[in-house]
Amino acid sequence: MSDTITPGSGLWLMERWNPDEFVAAVQLVVDKSSPGPDWGVVAARIGRSIPWEFDYKYDDQVNRRHGLPSPWQP
Repeated sequence: MSDTITPGSGLWLMERWNPDEFVAAVQLVVDKSSPGPDWGVVAARIGRSIPWEFDYKYDDQVNRRHGLPSPWQP
């Protein structure tokens, strides 16, 4: 990762916006996260470095596949 980007919990900090460095950092995370046996595994790996607002949907999908309730509903 570029030394101009500081990863944090749920966010990345940059002293000054540089779209090329940001795209390069994202590409590095994607490259290190794949290949994987399926998209869900690759997405989970990426999500450890780059959390996104819909990451819970993978958990829902896995639970449904095994006949379990959503972990996010009471």
